[in-house]
Amino acid sequence: MAQTTRICPLRIFDVDRLRAPPDDYDVIDADGREIGRIFKPGAGVPDDRPWMWTIGGSVFVPGKSHGFAATRDEAKAAFAATWRTWLALQQGAQRRERLDNQQAGLRWL
Repeated sequence: MAQTTRICPLRIFDVDRLRAPPDDYDVIDADGREIGRIFKPGAGVPDDRPWMWTIGGSVFVPGKSHGFAATRDEAKAAFAATWRTWLALQQGAQRRERLDNQQAGLRWL
């Protein structure tokens, strides 16, 4: 049976307040893995885009894996769009690999 990645709503949770400032959220995927954060770093960010989003933790996303936004909702939207684009690319790569493996197997028959 082929394994597929579920594209489900992402959830954000307040980070443990003992270790993080306010406006700091963990992003959790449908399998309960922490896949990133949305937060206000406070320093080193553009004045007009104080929210930062970053994909990381239990996953590695090559290419663009972070950005800045004017609001938390914009940061959530950018995070979700980047995450779903990466998932679609991963699913395409998995399909191509399965086809390549099937074709390679047929050559040996």
